[in-house]
Amino acid sequence: MIKLVFATNNAGKLEEIRSFAKKFNIEVLSPSDLKLSFSVNEDGKSYAENALLKMHALMSQITDEQLWVAGDDSGIGIDALGGAPGISTRRWAGYEMSDQEIIDYTLSSLKGLPKAKRTAHFNSVVAIGKLNSEPKIFKGRVSGYILDKPNKRISLQPGLPFRNLFHTDEGRYLGHNLNSANHRQQAFKQIFEYISAQ
Repeated sequence: MIKLVFATNNAGKLEEIRSFAKKFNIEVLSPSDLKLSFSVNEDGKSYAENALLKMHALMSQITDEQLWVAGDDSGIGIDALGGAPGISTRRWAGYEMSDQEIIDYTLSSLKGLPKAKRTAHFNSVVAIGKLNSEPKIFKGRVSGYILDKPNKRISLQPGLPFRNLFHTDEGRYLGHNLNSANHRQQAFKQIFEYISAQ
């Protein structure tokens, strides 16, 4: 079985991609599964730069040349806010925010705006590579809008604050099992197909 280690400490992201990877007969590991520490200063100026920073930070601890390493960065761009928060979702208000603080800050920033003015786009960029190889970049994107209040029927998952707040143009929530993959799954689908073909 092909193995890929995902450079993330986000339990929500990890579980989502680990489950998604089973369709491709790929095993997704966390840094802790390999007893590796993972920490990186996300000071890139784009999703791609941050994804590469994460991938390289974990790659520097890898010795297995057969192991794939992936680093991702994702975020939401809200049109009415000039594309904010973008790559700074977690630090949008100038400090490290909890999931609930992100939800509250988003709703406060869009208060009073009609649905037509609440359009937004989720972007995901994933860098993938192995030891002694050039990394490749894959991207995913989902468009939709921000609700005026969370859908309480969709359970929240730690690390995924927009799960019940973002409604896609296809009429679904990020918390649903989408017929078409969400932004992160779009990128990883390309990755899984790519590494399966190698």
